[in-house]
Amino acid sequence: MKLFKNTIIYGMLTLTVFCIISCSEQQEKLESTQQDKKIIGLIIAGSDACYDAAASVFENQAKAKGWTVLRYSSEYKKELELLNIEDCIAKKVDAIAMITTDIQTGGECARKCIAANIPIFFFMTMPQFPEGTKATAIVTTDWYMTGYLNGEYISNKYPNARCALIEGGYDQGMAELMRQGFLDGLTVNKSSKAQVVANVTGSWMKPNAIVAINELLEKKDAFDCIFTGNEEMMLGVIDVLKEKDLLGKYRLFSENGREDVSGKFIPTGVMEASAEASTTQEGDLVFQLMDAYFAGKDIPYHTYSPVRLLTKENISSSVPWSTIDYLERKKSGEIVRDYTKMKIVEKPRPWSNKGNNYENIYFHK
Repeated sequence: MKLFKNTIIYGMLTLTVFCIISCSEQQEKLESTQQDKKIIGLIIAGSDACYDAAASVFENQAKAKGWTVLRYSSEYKKELELLNIEDCIAKKVDAIAMITTDIQTGGECARKCIAANIPIFFFMTMPQFPEGTKATAIVTTDWYMTGYLNGEYISNKYPNARCALIEGGYDQGMAELMRQGFLDGLTVNKSSKAQVVANVTGSWMKPNAIVAINELLEKKDAFDCIFTGNEEMMLGVIDVLKEKDLLGKYRLFSENGREDVSGKFIPTGVMEASAEASTTQEGDLVFQLMDAYFAGKDIPYHTYSPVRLLTKENISSSVPWSTIDYLERKKSGEIVRDYTKMKIVEKPRPWSNKGNNYENIYFHK
């Protein structure tokens, strides 16, 4: 009888332990499933190869994780960006990844997300936050260095260069930092007399860059180097120079590292250099940060993605803009981008519009 009672007690204890383990495993599976079912708002500033490359890598990896991605374009309109944020909040997304249209609007979007208790991750662009407001995390290219590396190269190799700048769109912080970096880079060689003699903005777009370069050529400003704020605008410059039989007359510099631009024109000598800032790696890094956040890990607030100057010597190893190529090379281990090993930004790069001849910039919207 005693043996029978002990057997019953042992059986009950075993069953209890089994139930505890089983319930624990079910809870873990439930939590894992809930994490996989995240709904993410992905908002980009507008239709642009640069933005799309970053967003596509993020989207691809997020969907592979089991997340639902709601993708929006703000079409470069501040009011539409605010509407996109409000739609995400109304749909109760679990997090938002954003490339903002301008620094003030981005800050307002962050404020709205904080009020709604929704984490917001910015990439490529860094907003100007209202007091008491901040993002969950930020990933940007060191835009200052994309300009600086080009300016430094010109300062050392062409100390008498006269440069024309066709810059990106203002109010996102990228063009301003890039320009400041370029100007500072030109001063690296103390004996250099390299300088900027003409400024114009193409607002990141090829059609605007075509208008800009035509205007610069008509004004007949004496310049021998052209720096464009991205390679989409460089395509417009190259088309115009080719049409006017001027290809080869100017030394061409840019920033991006796209396969179809610097990957094509640097090896042939049409372009001399470009600062690599492949946005595929930014899309990857912001996905990693968001994934780590959901897993409860501590994450850095502001991370820089790598930048280097591409020339004939290293163009063959550039980071692809193609989502498929990037992810395949990452899977093979050829490309390694780990958010825990990236440069952490201690404080933002300083920049100023004082003494930079901003009054001579022509704006093409």
